[in-house]
Amino acid sequence: MEHNDKLYDLLKNSKLELPFADFESRMMQQIVDFEKAKTQMHQSKKMALLFFLIGTIFGMLLNYVLGLVLSSYDLPEASLDKISFFSQLIYVVLIVLFSDKLWKLFKMTRESDTKKST
Repeated sequence: MEHNDKLYDLLKNSKLELPFADFESRMMQQIVDFEKAKTQMHQSKKMALLFFLIGTIFGMLLNYVLGLVLSSYDLPEASLDKISFFSQLIYVVLIVLFSDKLWKLFKMTRESDTKKST
């Protein structure tokens, strides 16, 4: 009998009290919010990739049209080449910068997914 009473007292003392009355509901809400944010992040990644591709195609078309427009003017060939070169250089620099940002976005979301799953 005495052994059962001690065991009962030990089990009664081992009961875990929650720190706050609404602790469980707040934790569940944080989980729901995290899942919503994760879904929105995937949607944002898709949109970022789509607009990057649209911008890339638009930039190529703009450089092509600029070359056609400039060739219609009676400018010396050296001037046409310089203008075309700088236009393409700006385009390439922008593509590299936006590619870097897109890469960091995908890398950041991949790292956050692995951290949350462990």
